[in-house]
Amino acid sequence: MKPVTSSVDPSLRCVRLSGNYTVLLGDDEIGLCKKMPDAPSARAWCVYAPHALSKQDVVGIGRTKQTAWFQFCRNWDAQYTPEQRWERVVARLRKEIIAQAGDDWIELVIPGGHVPNDILRVPRAPFVVWALKYRYRHLAPQWDIVSPMGMKCQNDDPSHTDWIIGAGLDPNDVWALDNRELPESAEHINSAAYEKADEIQYEMLNYKCNIINGSGEVRGVAWHPMKASPTDKLPDVPVLILPSLSVKWLDLVRETARRGGAVIAEQGGATAHLVTVVREEANIPIVLQKGAQEIYTHRFCEMTLNADRGNISLF
Repeated sequence: MKPVTSSVDPSLRCVRLSGNYTVLLGDDEIGLCKKMPDAPSARAWCVYAPHALSKQDVVGIGRTKQTAWFQFCRNWDAQYTPEQRWERVVARLRKEIIAQAGDDWIELVIPGGHVPNDILRVPRAPFVVWALKYRYRHLAPQWDIVSPMGMKCQNDDPSHTDWIIGAGLDPNDVWALDNRELPESAEHINSAAYEKADEIQYEMLNYKCNIINGSGEVRGVAWHPMKASPTDKLPDVPVLILPSLSVKWLDLVRETARRGGAVIAEQGGATAHLVTVVREEANIPIVLQKGAQEIYTHRFCEMTLNADRGNISLF
């Protein structure tokens, strides 16, 4: 098992020694932890370390070293505010990401003055890793993940965090951390990122659509909620055709998931609230495809959507 290192203070580590999870400050053993900090607590470990290892979890290596641990906590509290710790984390991760990226960068065009000169440079390797999702990452350039999982939300994609931070952004710029309101630029940055991800998937995987969530194959009937009359009944296996991944469609998406269906949307992304909620509940395939509302006829279009290959076939 790999050691867990605080991104705020690299001298603070949790390692497996002689069967125990041992907390080290520099070379000094200052306590034991009941368990290794796990992925969901990674953000707390980075930002609020050493408090991710709660004081009651630090047990027995003698009162002197335990006191040293408590004193370290007090000194930490006095030295930095949570905001300062977060800034130190992001700055340290960015330095490592830029060093690993070298000269391998791509450009996202984001018009409207939301970024300098309407161009956002992002490290190519972690961006391609993110664009290819988990199933096809073996086709992506070599990239050693820098950011811990959990910096944006539980079970988030650290390769996404890597390219965001490497581009000079804070995760707060594109993801609603702690229910904060996103800046106006977030929608434009996310939209440009998914358009570029589309290009990569089309080029490398011959995808016809951008996979946002789920896996497997669904055979069903196109269903446009905007075009449905009050008397229309939802098909046994619907494929929802939505203008966007707005949360207003959440109940309908849940019912579609219950029926084993799928969703095709024209706009949206993995950061949409609807997607983050549904992802916790079901493996429903959700894909993006421009012009979907014009391509697929309401109620009369039978199709197969393969979320593993990014293909949609009509019958």
